[in-house]
Amino acid sequence: MNRKILTATMVIVCVTSGRSTAFAGGPLRFNSTGPVVWDTAAPIKYKTDKASLGGISATDAQALVKDAFDVWTGVATARITFQSDGLLPVDVKTAVAYLPYEANSAPNVVVFDTDGDIIADLAGPENRYKIIGWANPLTSSNGTTITKFYSLMNGLFAVNGASFLSTLVHEFGHSVGLDHSQIHAALANNGIATDDKHIPTMFPTNADDDTHLGNLNPDDEAWISMLYPDATFDTKYGKIRGRLKRQGGDVVLGANVVAVQIAADGSSSLTRQFSCVSDWLMKSDGEFLIPVLPGKYKLFVEPILPEFNAGSSVGPWSDSAESPSFENPVELQEFPSQVQVDAGNTKDVGDLIAN
Repeated sequence: MNRKILTATMVIVCVTSGRSTAFAGGPLRFNSTGPVVWDTAAPIKYKTDKASLGGISATDAQALVKDAFDVWTGVATARITFQSDGLLPVDVKTAVAYLPYEANSAPNVVVFDTDGDIIADLAGPENRYKIIGWANPLTSSNGTTITKFYSLMNGLFAVNGASFLSTLVHEFGHSVGLDHSQIHAALANNGIATDDKHIPTMFPTNADDDTHLGNLNPDDEAWISMLYPDATFDTKYGKIRGRLKRQGGDVVLGANVVAVQIAADGSSSLTRQFSCVSDWLMKSDGEFLIPVLPGKYKLFVEPILPEFNAGSSVGPWSDSAESPSFENPVELQEFPSQVQVDAGNTKDVGDLIAN
């Protein structure tokens, strides 16, 4: 379960409970063959609560949900669609009424916890004013596809649609199988709101101006496209593959590998940055695979920030503060060689040696 919480210093975008596991730098779910995704032959249908959402009327809240799904549908190189299947038969007001909607047999739902009562009952009264909401995809019994999602949004934080849209877009990103991206952590709370346009929607925490996160960043678009590629994907994207290791050959589990596009004048793009966590499929080979737009790139590696553990995790190796991402973490390190990537091709950079 992915939960968005408010603390005294930041918004922790998704806290994962024991009922699901977050795997990030791209896919939220995977098995031995790769990422686990929805079957998109037909639209993903969902039902919406009939209640208001805090300060947002019921009618406006339903429209806002559609707008948030449309942000993901609007990615030209991704093939995934959503369709409203109407309203739930009742206004879900209690935890007892809500919990059945988390079952695999229930429909896909977006429930509005208008006054925070459901969150207080399920997560403790101290979290009524901390947890903003959550979303979670569930997989088939054989683990090959995502078969449903459920989500709950805390109306106490829904002051208006403009400010709450980014929360919905982020959580619905989890619903389709995306996890967190750590790109531009230094910009998220630096006091400069205009910087936030460079931060991915799937960043684990809030930013100075969250309204920017209602618009997808190139990293968000690349990963939704790789998980759900349409016929044009290979004409628009290439990939960078490699393995992150230490001197001596030990693989690095759970470091953030970032590809930064280099402009013709040699400058680094602030917006065209793409990432993947090393050993992203937990095969103990240190592999990373990054979808990128065509161009020239430099690579750097950085440690996962210590606060991005548990439900705010970035990668499969950051479940707790004692997880491998935080044991002997890598140093921030830029690799000197630049990489040219063409559409439809995968550039293998071999083994990168981290400090």
